[in-house]
Amino acid sequence: MPPRPPIPSLVEPVEAFIYVRTDRRAVKAILRDIQCVESQKDYVRIVTSTDKFLLIK
Repeated sequence: MPPRPPIPSLVEPVEAFIYVRTDRRAVKAILRDIQCVESQKDYVRIVTSTDKFLLIK
């Protein structure tokens, strides 16, 4: 009996992300795009491939 071909997936893969609150709004940041997370006293800076976010702790 020949092997069956694989069944195509009906669900698309979902990218992992987080929402960060900056400038009184929530912004979606894709986890694989985050290049650096840095703590600065009461602030946290997140650098992605397209943006920079400064968050208050």
